[in-house]
Amino acid sequence: MRRLVVRTLWSVGTVLVAVALVFGWAMASLNIAGTLPPPTGPYAIGRMEFDWTDQSRPDPFISGKQNRELDVFVWYPAERPGTKQAIYLRDNWRDNLAVSFPWPTYQGVRTYSWQDASAIRGKGAPWPVVIFSPGRGEVPIEYTSLAEQLASEGYIVASPANTRTGPARQSFFLMAVLLRAARTNRK
Repeated sequence: MRRLVVRTLWSVGTVLVAVALVFGWAMASLNIAGTLPPPTGPYAIGRMEFDWTDQSRPDPFISGKQNRELDVFVWYPAERPGTKQAIYLRDNWRDNLAVSFPWPTYQGVRTYSWQDASAIRGKGAPWPVVIFSPGRGEVPIEYTSLAEQLASEGYIVASPANTRTGPARQSFFLMAVLLRAARTNRK
């Protein structure tokens, strides 16, 4: 009987230590900046970000008189690398993606696109355009490596950051849509 108790305690202890090690490794790895794969196409990559506001319509999901906003990221083939590397994620976006659930860090991720790169002209034009709208509440920067690869191959990639999306905002936005639909159906 005593042998069974000792064996059980060793088994439980071993499992607990293994779980603690895996959990510790997972938490530590969340603080290590990710690495994007380098694009393999022949072109340098430029990136622009546009922040548009529709002055003609208020945002239906915000109380008050805030107008609709739309951020769009555009990756494009460039003549040569610029002098200012595009940051992976601006601070205000990082704050929007901050959630209580452990999430990988977005700081220190190196992109291969340049904010001040001149768009390539002439040779190979017209350039095909890809409109890439991420789903499931994701934001365009989470597809940076895909957009950079396409741009390095000669595509122009425009990706809207659908307003009020992202892991931290998705459940709130879905709840707002459902409540609005419920109110509309009651009338």
